[in-house]
This record gives sequence, structure tokens and C-alpha cells, in this order.
Amino acid sequence: MERVIAFLGVFTLQIKVFSYLCAVALVAGCSEEHLPEDANGRELYNFHCAGCHQETGVGKFFAGIPANANTPMSSYEVVQLIQKGKQGKEGMPVFEQLTKREAILIAGYLKQLQP
Repeated sequence: MERVIAFLGVFTLQIKVFSYLCAVALVAGCSEEHLPEDANGRELYNFHCAGCHQETGVGKFFAGIPANANTPMSSYEVVQLIQKGKQGKEGMPVFEQLTKREAILIAGYLKQLQP
């Protein structure tokens, strides 16, 4: 019995180490990607938003990610949500690294996006 417990302990540690290394590799891979400084709203949206909300803006209903195409939010509200977040939308990441110009470009693209 002690050998089984010891084996499970080592196996669990190996899984944790493997998971950690995979997470580090994913984060390191993401940081290598850069958009050009003159990226347009579509490029910015596809880079920062489409991973969750899809390129068409339909979201992922069963994952709890809402559609953002045809949003009733104003462009100003979208910019604020992108840069500062909003109470009640804690699942939405805040993109503080985006400039105001980039957030405005994303909001403009989003407002004309049709699913």
C-alpha cells in the first residue's frame, strides 16, 4: 500500500511539472507575436478578441462567452470595457496594454461587424 501511495505521489508531481511547463511554453509563445504599429481594427480584433468571441463575433455560447457582434454597447462603452473592464463582466480580460487608439479601432471594427 505504501508503494502505491509513493507511486501516486511521484506521478502527481510529474503531472504538475508537465502542466507547469506546458503553461510556460504557451505564455512564452504568445509573447513572441506582435502586430505592426499601424494595425487596423480588424487585425487588432482578430489578434486580441477573436480567440474567445470568434472572428465573426458570435462568441461561444456553451462556454459562456457572449457574442459581441451587434452589441448594444456604444463605442465608448466598448473602449472602456476593453481597457478597464466592468463590474459583472469579470470573465472578460482587461487589455491595459492596448493604447486608446487601438481600443477605439477595435470598437469601430466591432460596431460594423455582422455575424
